[in-house]
This record gives sequence, structure tokens and C-alpha cells, in this order.
Amino acid sequence: MVVCVDTKATQAARFESSHMLGALLASTSLISDAWTQCAAANVAAPGGFVADLVGDVAFVAFSGVQLVSADCFAQVPIVAGNDLFSAVAEHGGEAATVSAGFLRMYLALYQSPDFHNKITAAMSGNKAVVFAGHSLGGALAALAALSVLSSPAAAAARSLFCVTFGSPFIGNKALSAAITDRGWAHRFCHVTSIHDMVPRLFLSALPGSLWPTLDRLFRFWHSRMRPSAPFLTDGPDLPLSEPDAVHLHRFISALVSGREEEWGPYRPFGNFLFCSTDGAICIDDPTATIQLLQILMGPPGSGIVDHLAYGDRAARISQHFLLRGRSDRRDGNGMSLALEALGAHRDPLKMGPTKECLAMAAKRGLHPNLNSAGLAIRLARVTPCRAQVEWYKAYCDNRGLSYYDSFRLRLAPKRDSAVNMARFKLGNFWDRVIEMVQSNQLPCDFPRRAKFVNASHFYTLMVEPLEIAEYYRTGKHRTQGHYLVAGRQKRFQVFDKWWQQRTLGIASQRKRRALAGWTQDSCFWAKVEEANEWTESLRKEKDGVAQAELWKKLVVFEEYAKNLVERKEVSKDVLAEESSYSSWVKELEALKRELPFGVPFQG
Repeated sequence: MVVCVDTKATQAARFESSHMLGALLASTSLISDAWTQCAAANVAAPGGFVADLVGDVAFVAFSGVQLVSADCFAQVPIVAGNDLFSAVAEHGGEAATVSAGFLRMYLALYQSPDFHNKITAAMSGNKAVVFAGHSLGGALAALAALSVLSSPAAAAARSLFCVTFGSPFIGNKALSAAITDRGWAHRFCHVTSIHDMVPRLFLSALPGSLWPTLDRLFRFWHSRMRPSAPFLTDGPDLPLSEPDAVHLHRFISALVSGREEEWGPYRPFGNFLFCSTDGAICIDDPTATIQLLQILMGPPGSGIVDHLAYGDRAARISQHFLLRGRSDRRDGNGMSLALEALGAHRDPLKMGPTKECLAMAAKRGLHPNLNSAGLAIRLARVTPCRAQVEWYKAYCDNRGLSYYDSFRLRLAPKRDSAVNMARFKLGNFWDRVIEMVQSNQLPCDFPRRAKFVNASHFYTLMVEPLEIAEYYRTGKHRTQGHYLVAGRQKRFQVFDKWWQQRTLGIASQRKRRALAGWTQDSCFWAKVEEANEWTESLRKEKDGVAQAELWKKLVVFEEYAKNLVERKEVSKDVLAEESSYSSWVKELEALKRELPFGVPFQG
């Protein structure tokens, strides 16, 4: 969406947003209110935070006056924060990491009773809650928002949002992806002045030679983080000599330059509201965010000034939207307005790369939705494969057979072959879905879309028993270990996670009146196979301690299976007279009769 703004104060101010979020934020006083709270925190609570209620919005603002140290540039796993961030601890098997220094600062605040009391008060009363922070305080605000989102307390707030001003990046690519997968990216808005060096600074470790320069710089910023300080101008008011400023500028420029694989470990997440004196644009593409930080680098010294310009930027954004004149959605005009909003129209060397960057971001934003639509078509194309498995189970049910045992024993070779082919095709389709999700080719909320969550869960219940049957039929349990330990495909683990994260409706809690169409534990047959092995081992085992351990496992599974049957969460094939489960039950009863002294398990 593109909005053209005409005001008396500025003749050609522009605001362009690729998302409704940017328009929504700037059409309210949220940005200016958040900045007011941040400025108050900078003055009143150096190293700490302030909490205040503005209307029906509870603000928790963190001071930008924080002591910067070497560990701010080092990364540690986010699980170092105990269970505070468990929801975003990893992505795709890669651990999420954060700045060790920022995590240390946040944990120090988190452990104080005052912080707990004020957060609890903010989260009560069905209020909207906004975490905010300027400079290093923005990093603490982001961590606070993540910790609350990861906790049950998040449900108590009407809505939760985080606004930062000139904040550094705090975590790696896995953290960014985990936040996106959780559907939390829209809850973060990072207001970034186009020349500000701080968002560019914390991308990699800082050489020791730059520490004195950085220390002087932050001390200078801290001294100016108060409303009464006059706005800076280039010249002697700057804290660095020209050689030092040039040296730091070259170092920062090198951090954001080059190809993506050459960037440091830190990655952005959420929405970035890039702003200048001409307007602002909203970007939610991580790659485009770093590219714009590279393209829009100003001359040495400008990044120092811009870090203190957020009061002016926040006022302009809100003022422009209160006085907006018209809206225009045409692509060509939209790109022109975006270039003007970033000030790139004044510099021919920046205009081309900026235009290309924004165009590529727009394409990347469009592709996931197109891919999702294409997947819906491909899902329909594999429906005959699903029908093949459903028909096979119905055929076995009508003959009093377990479709698991029938497939494992290949009792009907021709039918089994057709079902096996359907199993392969369905597996290939769903493997491709997971690959697209993990490579960000699908919308971030895809794992929560009912159509695919339900379809993947149905596929799991229907096909995983066949996967288990094939695993044990081919004897892989003898060479690789049991299915649950060594054989379960990654796709089923992913689909379990999707299903568990869904919102449970009231209907899902109702008691069943009849047996389920498909056994609700897709791994039930793998557990039966293990129970069969335990039973056989118990017959042969002579050692009393080993006997007790085996019997304990059998008792636990027996109780679990009985509960599953009582809740009618098994399908009729489980209870078929000659099914593996029914045979195991008979075997267990016979074993009990053979032990006249009772079970060898105590307790």
C-alpha cells in the first residue's frame, strides 16, 4: 500500500508501506506514545525500565542508557535463559542464539521483584501491552516481548506488541525463523532511521582496536538521551575525530556488504519501519532489511546523528498520517514514493539498488502465497492415493483383518503393491511440503492453516501405520533399532508438532460414542511391536531385576492401551481377533497365568 502525504510543514513527505501494519501504526499515536515512554525511560531509569498506562495501553519501556560490553557481541543459545524462551529455542534442528550481553541484562531485570510486579500489573485487566525501547533498550524490549509470548501470561493481554527505536539485532537466523514460524513477526516493529549505525553495528564481533571508539560513542549518546538536549549537527559536537569516524564507518560498511552467506550470524526479525525526513516504508523481509542497511549507509558521522533523531522521526510519522491526503496503490507510483520516502531519489547511486531491493522483496513476499495456492492444487492431485489407502483399510475391516498386519504380512500382494505405491507418492508430497516450509517458500502461518494441519494429521494417522509395518517387515528394527527410536520419518514429527500447536476446539474434547475411524496414536503399532519383544524377552529372562524392568514396561503399555480402547481412540482393526494387538493381549494373559507368584514388578 502506498500513501502520499501532503502537509503544510513538508511539501513532499511520503510514507510507503508494503503491509497494512505500517499504515495501522502510523495512523495511530502508538509510535509517538512509545517514543515518549522510551525518552522517559532514558531520563528516569538509566539501566532500567519504566511502566505506565496511556489510555487503555500499558507501556513497558526500557532505557537505552545501558553499559555496552564485549559480551554484547558474543552469542549464546537462547536456552541459557532457562525456560523463558522455550517456544523459540530452535528451528529446524538449529539452536536459536542471542547476544550474551543483552540476555544477561534482561535476566538481571527479570529477576527483580519490581519487574515481576509491574509486568504482572501490565498484563492484567485485558489491556493492550506494548514493550518499547530505544538503542540497547530496544534489545531488552524485544527479549521481554519474546519471554512473555513464550509464557502462558500472553493469553491474559488483549494484544501484545513491541516497538523499538534504533535497536541492534539480537539473534541468529534460527531465532528469526522460529519467531516467524510462531506467527509472532507481526508483533515487532523496529523503527530505524536510515543512517543510524546501531542497527548495523551489532552484526559481528568488534575488533579490540574499536573498543575505545565505541565506548566514547555510547557515552556521548547516553549524555544526549534527554529531551532538553539540543539536536545534533555535524561538526565539533560529534564525539569522534574524523579519522575515528571514518574507521568505524568502514568497519560497519564491511559488516553489511557482500553476499548473504558472508553476513555475520545476526539476522533481523519482525517489521522494520525505515524512516527519513521524507517519510518511511515498512519492510518485513529479513534479506531486504540487511540490504537496505547496506545501500542506505550515509557518510561518516550521519549514523551518530541519526541515532538521536527518533523523537523527530516519531513525530513526523504520526503527523503525516493525521494529515494524509490520498492513497495510491499503483505499482509504478508506489515504487517512486518508496524511493522518495527513503531519500534514495536524491542519490542516483542509491536509487537503482534500492529499487531492485524493494522489487525483489515484493516478489519474495508474493511467492509464498502463490506456492501455497499451488500446494492446494497438488494436494487435490494426491487425493486418489489417499483414497487408495482408505479403500484398503475398509477392505481389511470388512474381512475382520488389521490393515497394519495385512500390509506387514503382504496377505494380498497385488493390493499391497498398489497401497505401497500410494504410500510413496503421499510421502513424497508431504516431504516436499516440509522442505518448502523450512526454506521459507510458504507463508509464515502455513503450519497453522487448518486445511493443511488437518490434512497432514489425517495423513499421519492413515499412513504411519503402513510405514511402521514396512519397517518391521523388512527387519530394520534388528539392525537399526526400534521404529520409535531410529525409524520414524521427520515428516511425522513435524506434523505432530503442527497438530499439538493447533487451537483445540470444544468439540475435540467430547467423549467418543463409537470407535475412531483411525487409531488416534499413529505410533500405536510400533508400541505393540516393542511390547511383543518385551513379552518374548520376559519368557526367556532369568535375572530377577531384568524381569522386573520388563514387566514394568509391559504394565505401563497395557494400561495405556486399555485407556486408549476405553476412550474409543482406536479403530476397529486394532480389536480384530487376529490383530497383533489382540494376539499380544492373549499372550500377556497367558504369561500372567504362568507366573503363579504374581508379577515380578514391585511398586
